[in-house]
Amino acid sequence: MKLYDSYTYRTIKQPYLGNLYTWLQSEKNLKIDTLDVDPLANATHTLDISAKNFPNIGKYNVVLACNILEHVRWESFPYAVANIASVTEKYLVITSPLFYIWHFQPIDNGWRPTPEEIADVFKNNFRVVKAASWKDEHYVEPYISMPHYAKPRVSGVILECLENSNR
Repeated sequence: MKLYDSYTYRTIKQPYLGNLYTWLQSEKNLKIDTLDVDPLANATHTLDISAKNFPNIGKYNVVLACNILEHVRWESFPYAVANIASVTEKYLVITSPLFYIWHFQPIDNGWRPTPEEIADVFKNNFRVVKAASWKDEHYVEPYISMPHYAKPRVSGVILECLENSNR
Protein backbone atom coordinates (compact mmCIF):
# COMPACT_ATOMS: atom_id res chain seq x y z
CA MET A 1 0.00 0.00 0.00
CA LYS A 2 1.23 3.49 -0.84
CA LEU A 3 -0.03 6.11 1.60
CA TYR A 4 -0.99 9.57 0.41
CA ASP A 5 -0.70 8.73 -3.20
CA SER A 6 -1.19 11.28 -5.92
CA TYR A 7 -1.19 10.31 -9.57
CA THR A 8 0.22 13.73 -10.49
CA TYR A 9 2.95 13.46 -7.89
CA ARG A 10 4.11 10.01 -8.97
CA THR A 11 3.89 10.67 -12.72
CA ILE A 12 5.17 14.25 -12.98
CA LYS A 13 7.06 15.20 -9.80
CA GLN A 14 8.64 11.81 -9.15
CA PRO A 15 8.05 9.68 -12.26
CA TYR A 16 10.25 6.87 -10.92
CA LEU A 17 7.36 6.07 -8.55
CA GLY A 18 5.00 5.71 -11.50
CA ASN A 19 7.54 3.50 -13.28
CA LEU A 20 7.90 1.36 -10.15
CA TYR A 21 4.11 0.95 -9.90
CA THR A 22 3.85 -0.04 -13.56
CA TRP A 23 6.68 -2.54 -13.24
CA LEU A 24 5.32 -4.10 -10.05
CA GLN A 25 1.83 -4.40 -11.48
CA SER A 26 2.72 -5.68 -14.95
CA GLU A 27 5.95 -7.64 -14.43
CA LYS A 28 5.33 -8.99 -10.94
CA ASN A 29 1.53 -9.10 -11.11
CA LEU A 30 1.20 -7.31 -7.77
CA LYS A 31 -1.84 -5.35 -6.72
CA ILE A 32 -1.08 -1.92 -5.26
CA ASP A 33 -3.65 -0.19 -3.07
CA THR A 34 -3.29 3.50 -2.40
CA LEU A 35 -4.50 5.86 0.31
CA ASP A 36 -4.93 9.62 0.12
CA VAL A 37 -6.93 12.18 2.05
CA ASP A 38 -7.85 13.96 -1.23
CA PRO A 39 -10.92 12.43 -2.93
CA LEU A 40 -9.65 13.76 -6.28
CA ALA A 41 -6.55 11.53 -6.01
CA ASN A 42 -8.63 8.47 -7.02
CA ALA A 43 -6.92 6.40 -4.35
CA THR A 44 -8.16 2.96 -3.30
CA HIS A 45 -8.88 4.39 0.17
CA THR A 46 -9.83 8.02 0.75
CA LEU A 47 -8.83 8.40 4.39
CA ASP A 48 -6.74 10.54 6.70
CA ILE A 49 -3.87 8.43 8.06
CA SER A 50 -3.73 10.72 11.11
CA ALA A 51 -7.38 10.21 12.09
CA LYS A 52 -8.08 9.33 15.70
CA ASN A 53 -10.71 6.77 14.65
CA PHE A 54 -9.00 5.13 11.70
CA PRO A 55 -11.08 2.30 10.19
CA ASN A 56 -9.80 -1.25 9.79
CA ILE A 57 -8.73 -1.50 6.14
CA GLY A 58 -6.73 -4.68 6.57
CA LYS A 59 -2.99 -5.30 6.58
CA TYR A 60 -0.48 -5.05 3.76
CA ASN A 61 2.77 -6.92 3.19
CA VAL A 62 4.57 -3.68 2.32
CA VAL A 63 3.53 -0.15 3.25
CA LEU A 64 5.26 2.84 1.66
CA ALA A 65 4.87 5.92 3.83
CA CYS A 66 7.11 8.25 1.87
CA ASN A 67 7.23 11.90 2.85
CA ILE A 68 4.04 11.81 4.88
CA LEU A 69 4.77 12.29 8.56
CA GLU A 70 6.21 15.79 8.10
CA HIS A 71 2.76 16.78 6.80
CA VAL A 72 0.79 15.58 9.83
CA ARG A 73 -0.23 18.06 12.53
CA TRP A 74 1.73 17.42 15.73
CA GLU A 75 -1.40 16.69 17.78
CA SER A 76 -2.26 13.90 15.29
CA PHE A 77 1.28 12.55 14.90
CA PRO A 78 0.83 9.65 17.39
CA TYR A 79 -2.35 8.57 15.57
CA ALA A 80 -0.57 8.61 12.21
CA VAL A 81 2.26 6.46 13.59
CA ALA A 82 -0.20 4.00 15.17
CA ASN A 83 -2.35 3.85 12.02
CA ILE A 84 0.64 3.25 9.75
CA ALA A 85 1.78 0.45 12.06
CA SER A 86 -1.74 -1.02 12.13
CA VAL A 87 -1.87 -1.56 8.34
CA THR A 88 1.64 -3.03 8.09
CA GLU A 89 1.96 -6.81 8.15
CA LYS A 90 5.60 -7.28 7.11
CA TYR A 91 7.60 -4.29 5.88
CA LEU A 92 7.32 -0.54 6.28
CA VAL A 93 9.28 1.98 4.23
CA ILE A 94 9.40 5.48 5.71
CA THR A 95 11.06 8.50 4.13
CA SER A 96 11.16 12.12 5.22
CA PRO A 97 13.20 15.17 4.31
CA LEU A 98 16.31 15.57 6.43
CA PHE A 99 17.44 18.96 5.14
CA TYR A 100 14.67 20.91 3.47
CA ILE A 101 13.10 24.33 3.92
CA TRP A 102 9.90 24.70 5.91
CA HIS A 103 6.83 25.53 3.79
CA PHE A 104 3.17 26.45 4.32
CA GLN A 105 1.48 24.07 1.88
CA PRO A 106 0.92 21.28 2.31
CA ILE A 107 0.99 21.36 6.11
CA ASP A 108 4.58 21.16 7.32
CA ASN A 109 5.18 20.33 10.98
CA GLY A 110 8.93 20.84 10.54
CA TRP A 111 9.85 17.20 11.25
CA ARG A 112 13.26 16.61 9.67
CA PRO A 113 14.38 13.34 11.26
CA THR A 114 17.57 11.39 10.90
CA PRO A 115 17.15 7.73 9.95
CA GLU A 116 17.75 6.86 13.60
CA GLU A 117 14.96 9.21 14.72
CA ILE A 118 12.53 7.60 12.27
CA ALA A 119 13.46 4.15 13.58
CA ASP A 120 12.99 5.37 17.15
CA VAL A 121 9.40 6.46 16.44
CA PHE A 122 8.53 2.93 15.29
CA LYS A 123 10.78 0.95 17.69
CA ASN A 124 7.92 -0.69 19.62
CA ASN A 125 6.57 -2.51 16.56
CA PHE A 126 9.45 -2.76 14.08
CA ARG A 127 13.13 -3.55 13.72
CA VAL A 128 15.43 -1.76 11.29
CA VAL A 129 16.37 -3.63 8.13
CA LYS A 130 18.15 -0.69 6.45
CA ALA A 131 18.52 3.00 7.30
CA ALA A 132 20.21 5.72 5.27
CA SER A 133 20.12 9.32 4.14
CA TRP A 134 20.84 10.57 0.63
CA LYS A 135 20.68 13.62 -1.60
CA ASP A 136 17.50 13.79 -3.66
CA GLU A 137 17.56 16.05 -6.70
CA HIS A 138 13.77 16.43 -6.47
CA TYR A 139 14.35 18.63 -3.44
CA VAL A 140 16.72 21.01 -5.24
CA GLU A 141 13.89 22.79 -7.09
CA PRO A 142 12.93 25.23 -4.28
CA TYR A 143 16.58 26.27 -4.00
CA ILE A 144 17.06 27.39 -7.62
CA SER A 145 17.20 31.05 -6.54
CA MET A 146 19.39 30.16 -3.53
CA PRO A 147 21.87 27.53 -4.74
CA HIS A 148 24.13 28.05 -1.71
CA TYR A 149 21.32 26.53 0.43
CA ALA A 150 20.83 23.53 -1.83
CA LYS A 151 21.78 20.73 0.56
CA PRO A 152 18.52 18.78 0.44
CA ARG A 153 18.75 15.31 1.90
CA VAL A 154 16.22 12.60 2.62
CA SER A 155 16.13 10.09 5.46
CA GLY A 156 14.78 6.65 4.78
CA VAL A 157 14.26 3.50 6.79
CA ILE A 158 13.09 0.02 5.85
CA LEU A 159 11.51 -1.63 8.86
CA GLU A 160 10.30 -5.16 9.50
CA CYS A 161 7.35 -5.85 11.73
CA LEU A 162 8.56 -7.47 14.97
CA GLU A 163 5.82 -10.09 14.75
CA ASN A 164 7.38 -11.31 11.49
CA SER A 165 11.08 -10.90 12.28
CA ASN A 166 11.00 -13.81 14.73
CA ARG A 167 9.64 -16.31 12.17
